[in-house]
Amino acid sequence: MTEYDWKPEQAWKSLNRILPEVEKDFAIELQKTPHEWDKFKIKLNREWERLFIC
Repeated sequence: MTEYDWKPEQAWKSLNRILPEVEKDFAIELQKTPHEWDKFKIKLNREWERLFIC
């Protein structure tokens, strides 16, 4: 029987919990450069699991 790997699921739960708080706390700054923030979120979503598990 294979062991359940909980890390990927927890990584996404963490990001989904953290990201709205960051967006709320930095809303004024993020409004100044919305395209840059969008590009950052794309990269963050692409690399988040790897960063979380390291």
